[in-house]
Amino acid sequence: MSKKTGVKPPEHLSVESKGIWSDAVSQYELSSADLALLRVALENRDLGNAARQDLRKRGNVLETPQGFKTNPSLIAAKSHDGLFLSAMRQLGLDLADGPEERPERDA
Repeated sequence: MSKKTGVKPPEHLSVESKGIWSDAVSQYELSSADLALLRVALENRDLGNAARQDLRKRGNVLETPQGFKTNPSLIAAKSHDGLFLSAMRQLGLDLADGPEERPERDA
């Protein structure tokens, strides 16, 4: 694998996720499969952030004609955060530690 410094982040990612993408591809040797997993991780990061934004706007509980119910964004935020963290662990990426900290993975 080689560093893919010229690989641009997917356009649909948030500005923050594009920054994480750029950091990852410049600091780590990522295969095409790794890049696909990184894309999925960052998409889930953005979806989790969108869910949290909805929670801030509408709250944890919604009033409906049938009564009160849990805002579905509460479950979505938890799910997307878990998927983001799982994919980052699978990649062995911890951008805070720097490239020398990435453990070897089985091929």
